[in-house]
Amino acid sequence: MTAVAQTLWRRGCVLSACSDDKKWAAAGGSGMARGNIVDGASTPRRWTHVHVAGEGRTERRTVRSGLLGSSALGSVLIVGGLVLAASLSAPTSALALPPSNCTVTGTTTLVQCDSTFASVSMVPGTGSLTVTDLTTVGVGYVSPLTTGTYDQTVTITGNTVINNPAYSGLIMQFGTNSGGTVIPVTVNAAVTVGAGVSITSHDGFGAVWVRNDYGGSISIDNAGTLLSSWTATVYPPAAALDATTNLGAVTVVNSGSVTSVNGRGIYADGNYRGPTDGTEQTVSVTNTATGTVSSMGASIRVIDYFGLAQIINDGTVNSTLQQGLVTWSAAGDSLIRNSGHVTSGNDNAVFAMSEIGSSTIVNSGTVTATGDPTLDAAHSALTSPQGMNGLRTSAYTSGDVSITNTATGNVTSNRDAGIRAETPTGNATVVNDGTVTGVYGIVVNSGVGTGTTDATVPTIAGTARVTNTGTVNASDLAVLIDATTNALVNSGTLATTGAIAVQTGNGNSTVTTSGRISAGSPSGTAISFGSGSNRLVLADTATLVGNVINASTGNTLELNGSASGTLDLASVSATGAFQGFSTLVKSGSGTWSLVGSGGSLAGAFAVNGGTLQVGNGGTSGTIANDVVVANGAALAFNRSDQVIYANVISGAGALIKNGTGTLILTGENIYTGGTFINQGTLQIGDGGTVGSVLGDIVNNAALVFNRSGTYEFPGSISGSGSVTIIGGTVNFTGASGFNGSIDVEGSDFILSPGAVSTSPFLVGAGGTIGGTGTIGGLTVQSGGTVSPGYSPGTLAVNGNVAFAAGTTYVVDVTMAAHDLIIASGTATLTGGTVQVLADSGYTKPLATYTILSANGGVNGQFAAVTANYAFLTPLLSYDTYNVYLTLARNDVRFASLAVTPNQITTAEATQMLGLGNTVFDAVLQLPAASVPTALNALSGEIYASTASVIQQQSVYVRDAVTGRLRQSVFAPGVEPLSYASKAAGPATAQLSASLTPTLWAQGYGGWGNTFSDGNAASISNSIGGFLIGADVAVLPNARAGIFGGFSQSQFDVDSRSSSGSMDNYDLGLYGAAQFGALAARGGLSYTWHDVSVDRTVAFPGVYQGLSAGYTVGTTQVFGELGYDMAVGAYAFEPFVAAAYVATNAGSFTETWGAAGLRGSIESFDTFYTTLGVRAATTLQVMGHTLTPNATLGWQHAFGDTDPTSTMLFQGGATPFQVSGVPIAEDALMLGAGLSYQLSNVAALSVNYTGQLASNATQNAFTAQFSLQF
Repeated sequence: MTAVAQTLWRRGCVLSACSDDKKWAAAGGSGMARGNIVDGASTPRRWTHVHVAGEGRTERRTVRSGLLGSSALGSVLIVGGLVLAASLSAPTSALALPPSNCTVTGTTTLVQCDSTFASVSMVPGTGSLTVTDLTTVGVGYVSPLTTGTYDQTVTITGNTVINNPAYSGLIMQFGTNSGGTVIPVTVNAAVTVGAGVSITSHDGFGAVWVRNDYGGSISIDNAGTLLSSWTATVYPPAAALDATTNLGAVTVVNSGSVTSVNGRGIYADGNYRGPTDGTEQTVSVTNTATGTVSSMGASIRVIDYFGLAQIINDGTVNSTLQQGLVTWSAAGDSLIRNSGHVTSGNDNAVFAMSEIGSSTIVNSGTVTATGDPTLDAAHSALTSPQGMNGLRTSAYTSGDVSITNTATGNVTSNRDAGIRAETPTGNATVVNDGTVTGVYGIVVNSGVGTGTTDATVPTIAGTARVTNTGTVNASDLAVLIDATTNALVNSGTLATTGAIAVQTGNGNSTVTTSGRISAGSPSGTAISFGSGSNRLVLADTATLVGNVINASTGNTLELNGSASGTLDLASVSATGAFQGFSTLVKSGSGTWSLVGSGGSLAGAFAVNGGTLQVGNGGTSGTIANDVVVANGAALAFNRSDQVIYANVISGAGALIKNGTGTLILTGENIYTGGTFINQGTLQIGDGGTVGSVLGDIVNNAALVFNRSGTYEFPGSISGSGSVTIIGGTVNFTGASGFNGSIDVEGSDFILSPGAVSTSPFLVGAGGTIGGTGTIGGLTVQSGGTVSPGYSPGTLAVNGNVAFAAGTTYVVDVTMAAHDLIIASGTATLTGGTVQVLADSGYTKPLATYTILSANGGVNGQFAAVTANYAFLTPLLSYDTYNVYLTLARNDVRFASLAVTPNQITTAEATQMLGLGNTVFDAVLQLPAASVPTALNALSGEIYASTASVIQQQSVYVRDAVTGRLRQSVFAPGVEPLSYASKAAGPATAQLSASLTPTLWAQGYGGWGNTFSDGNAASISNSIGGFLIGADVAVLPNARAGIFGGFSQSQFDVDSRSSSGSMDNYDLGLYGAAQFGALAARGGLSYTWHDVSVDRTVAFPGVYQGLSAGYTVGTTQVFGELGYDMAVGAYAFEPFVAAAYVATNAGSFTETWGAAGLRGSIESFDTFYTTLGVRAATTLQVMGHTLTPNATLGWQHAFGDTDPTSTMLFQGGATPFQVSGVPIAEDALMLGAGLSYQLSNVAALSVNYTGQLASNATQNAFTAQFSLQF
């Protein structure tokens, strides 16, 4: 072979022509990404060896170098690198004798190994190449063209020196032929560069370059020294260490030195074609603690299209113009862990990116981003559009981002943010436990950076969370966080020399700080919230330098921590240190004290943990908010003056009273966690009807009850303080461990059944103690009252009892029990009055009761005894240990306390029943004020008053009949008001000479009242019924007829608990005659009344329901004369009427009972006269005659007007007479109606009638229809 090797440069030019058998045939250029590689003037023959150097990515869109149009018999001798994807077939013979520096195994064949180069070929299978102690220009592989899988191991060890003045030092490129076609060969390449190895490349080629154009995994372990030198001004050259595969995992471990003068340091790229089996492959670069990477471009750059892109750096990385560490994944996650040292210039020092996966950075080392973002013209491509951040994560489309700077981490950026996390739709999390320094400290927002940072950057459509336990120093914002939901938790230091330390976006934000947040000056802004719903959580260790402002209102201020803190309420205002807050929340186990007053906190306070204390021992600290206290938490008041709290405390927590002042509760509090009085006074109520607590009270100071109404205290009281009750009634329902004194003054203290108190009670003037509990002692001072039980009951005293002069012992005595005081000690009586009450229950007349028993003996006596019994006199007696009460019959007659005639007659009959009769015994023990009521209940006066109802309702029959006789249809075929019309005026009616009968029907309903005369009670009544009649002309000017009817009545005497009903059956005759202008009308009727009466007799000692039924009848004879006259179109009829109404006597017997009655109802005969005038006129409506009419009259009653009945108790022998309510003697009669002639034979009328008197009213409506045949 005599050929001179040809070299094709990557830029597309042929440097020398082939001098083999003949010149190359020009084949034109091939358009590639980096430029055209033009065939030389000769076509390489089978003996031609072409020296090829090139760089390119194994991506479809990237420049590839190679020979086009090569003969299948030719071979490629690679001088500038190891090509795994060459375009020619394997050589048919070696070009040099294999030296001992190169060793091959398996399917690998050595082609050449000398100082010029070392090259091998291979067939599918497993093979290896080992280069030891060789100094050469380059090492390379001849790419196979046979489809299959190749596993190749390359080890360069010893003191091997590779120094290529023009190309790469180690090149392995596989999978592309000379025509640029990808050959489906899978080469799994494992490269090891030993610690003593030096590989240098020049003119922009990588020192180690391994590429799979089709696929296969790549593993590179470098412990040697790699240098890529490039002096041209066009950028970028290849990386010093370049590992790229279209499909498969890439693993690079560097523990040596990697330097790229003008390009990247380490570049790893994989999985462009994507996984064929769905398995994602990882592209990973690890720079160990001994590893160093220096470059002008990115020091370590990792790309993975369908898997995890990962960098682990424990060593030293320095880039003068671009990123120090950068990862990018199209469909997988991106991860960088740094514990070493990273420095970058004019770009992000550590940058993790992903299109749709998560991006994560964990830093525990030192990261520094420095430089000017604007470069000189020669390197304009490096101008960073994304800022110069220390640590940066970014999700371009979606995905979560996370940055953690551990306690040993130190991040600095002198041009941008120390830490920046961005994602458009995912969640962003930043945790800083170390130190961050930058123009901006920590920035969390979305979108691609613009080189500037402000709050106008689009908001993350997710959650942003920043946790800081370290230190952040900034010259602008220490923290900017902007997402739909923002959370900042700070226990370290966030400081700026600028105006604002922390800025949140317009999402809902929570800032929690137990550390320091500091603006550049106290007048600056520590925290600036956006317009969302915001929450500031302050721990007691928190320090804020500057104000807190909100762009919205109604936000929450939360006080947290395990120690103590103080908040000046005046600072929470529109112009104060805390602006835009309205709700306060207390959390944590510590205590926060509220001082000052006012502020904008208008919402309810919530105490979720620890203690919220109002005041701090002085006179400031006021809240006017409801407070909800959670279980285990407490609301405390600590003031030295008087404070009135009128709002409501609720929840399962506690109330604590501290401070020497007085706390007055006037709200209806419903908290259940108990009350603790440590100092001063807690007063429940302020003299009104409001103010309460629930649950138990531990009282070691002073407790005061001051309410005007009745207050149920359901808890217990314990402790060593004092209790004073100065208003209202307190019902004490719980057992108590309290042993301090309880003072009851001007109020009532009631012990519920079972209530126990070890306290001694002092009852002062106006005070009362009652109930059935147990107390520790009882001293009653002048003006004090003891009233045991619940009428009655027993008050137990575990101690002594003392009654002073001017005291009162109220004793209730009933048939079954009586009031009693039992003392374990002595009873000292130096006066006082025993007051016996009979408000309820029933005594055993003439019995003796023990009302006071003292195991230590009774000393002294009461000064007096009184009772409210009307007919019993109380007497006291004593022995060594007891005080007795005896009730003796006095000489007061029952009737002496009666006030009405009915009561007097009833009282006399009752007294005659005698001792042992239920009614007698019950009346005997009544208090004087209850006697009249009992007598009214016993009288049965409703039976007498029923006669008045019958008299009042009798008018409905009379009015119906006379109304029929006045009806215009009475003279069918004749004009209405015809008689008076003859004198040029209307008439009321004209009788017809026709014998044709007329039928009529009338329905009516009415109601009325007869009022009490001071003796009998008022009675109300109502009625509803109908009448039917028929009449004919019996003479030319006269008509006669008959009628019948039925009605039902109800009546009530409410004040006597009595009521009744009647069924009424009516039958009668009527007639009328017309003599010119004079009309005569009259009738006769009889009514049967079936009466039912129910009444209830109820007073202490008697409760009975009684009823009776009986029948009476009523006879009526009635008539009237009227005279017709006309005035124009109006007719008038003056009239005079008379009626006799007689109700016969009846008798009844009530159902059996001690208060049941037998009786007879006296007959009731009454005469009525009426003087009045009627008026009428006619109107034509729809072709028929409408006759309006009106009546005005005066009625007077003669004869019987006061109904009576004679009664006898069923268990007695003495009759007594009772009067009912009287009827009205004089009454005004009113009437009005309309009559409408439907046709010549039919008419309809509706009418109202009323009686108005000083002691009675009666009203009725009627409707009547008549039809002529």
